[in-house]
Amino acid sequence: MAWLSFLEGTEIDLGGLLRGEALRSTGAGFALSLAIAFAVASLLGIVGLIQAPLLVAIMLSATSLGIVVPVLADAGQSRSPLGS
Repeated sequence: MAWLSFLEGTEIDLGGLLRGEALRSTGAGFALSLAIAFAVASLLGIVGLIQAPLLVAIMLSATSLGIVVPVLADAGQSRSPLGS
C-alpha cells in the first residue's frame, strides 16, 4: 500500500490541482466517498460486525485512491484531464 501511495504522489500535478474547480470537485468527491464509507461502516456497526465504524470508514476512503490510480494508469488515462 505504501508503494502505491508513493506512485500516486509522483503522478500528481499539484500546480493544477491546488486551485479552482479541480480542488472543489476533488474535495467534494472525497467527502462523498467518506460519507458513503461511513454509512456502510455504520450499518456494519449496527449489525455487530465491527466495533469502530469511524476507523473502518477512514480505511475504506483512504484505500479507494490506491485502487483508482492503478486502474487509470492501466487504461492510459493517468495523463488525461480525467486522470489528473
